Amino acid sequence: MNGLRKYIITRVAVTVPMLFVLLSVIFLVLRVMPGDAAEAMLGGRNVPPEALAALRSRLGLDRPLHVQFTAYLAGVVRGDLGLSSRTGNEVLIDILTRMPATLELAVFSIAVAIPVGVLSGVFGATRAGRAGDHVVRLFHVASFAVFIPWIGMMLQMLFSVTLGWLPVGGRLSVINLYTFTPVTGFYTLDALLRRDFAVLGDALRHLVLPACTLGIVLSGLIGRVSRASMLEVLGSDFVRTARAKGLPETRVVFAHALRNALLPTVTVIGLEFALLMAGAILTETTFAWPGVASYLLESIRARDFNAIQGTVIVVAVLVTSVNLVVDVLYAWIDPRVKY
Repeated sequence: MNGLRKYIITRVAVTVPMLFVLLSVIFLVLRVMPGDAAEAMLGGRNVPPEALAALRSRLGLDRPLHVQFTAYLAGVVRGDLGLSSRTGNEVLIDILTRMPATLELAVFSIAVAIPVGVLSGVFGATRAGRAGDHVVRLFHVASFAVFIPWIGMMLQMLFSVTLGWLPVGGRLSVINLYTFTPVTGFYTLDALLRRDFAVLGDALRHLVLPACTLGIVLSGLIGRVSRASMLEVLGSDFVRTARAKGLPETRVVFAHALRNALLPTVTVIGLEFALLMAGAILTETTFAWPGVASYLLESIRARDFNAIQGTVIVVAVLVTSVNLVVDVLYAWIDPRVKY
């Protein structure tokens, strides 16, 4: 236990300066980007110089860079990410309002990616060098390399336009969107809490295509790691011993080999959270999904610098925190790491 505690303290100590570097990079990049935040907030270039100077003074943009940076860090620590020039709301409030949609999509995407990736990896490893293995490896490479909107549009064309089974986009149908009042912002959870199974079914139908689109992309890397790990474990002594005892092959693969092969996969799943957030931008745009990623894209189009900066900060902190949790879980699962 002392080894695990020491490992956690070390990882937290490394995470804090890493977050500081991330915040510094975000601050500097947005300061060197073309455009003027005050000008964008006032709606264009033909702005009276007096109004522009007054707004720049109120926002602190006329101060030296190091003073702006100190105020920026103090605001981040307080949770003050500024006001959105596009919506007029506090950026943090806008992000928290949109976050449940993105997290709900992320959870269902991972729920698709893990079984598809792990099972395809096991299938390929148990048929190494044969036709089935080649098909699986091709699927892993293709799923990871294909452009996300293309997958989404193909699924929309098949299941929405041609077959008419699933909606093209959005989180709920129009009638439910205006009559259903969410509590947590997670529509599936809210529908369960209210025992409104009609809304639950509607929310799940809207989740199928975007979750499958993002899940298929994420499953590629999970499958490749699972296959490589399974190949290594299947060649180990304890697997040969289990087979020599006459145990069924299914039990050898799933009860003995897979359990030990999952350790690298756990790490990859955690690291894929960053990829998931990046993929969410393309997925949410394709399916008109009102999440944080689409909020970021809308802010970029409107040159809403506070919203861009705040969204990137929140996502960076979220990804870093998830990676920290995954590292700790990995150390807890595998004693070799903490020692």
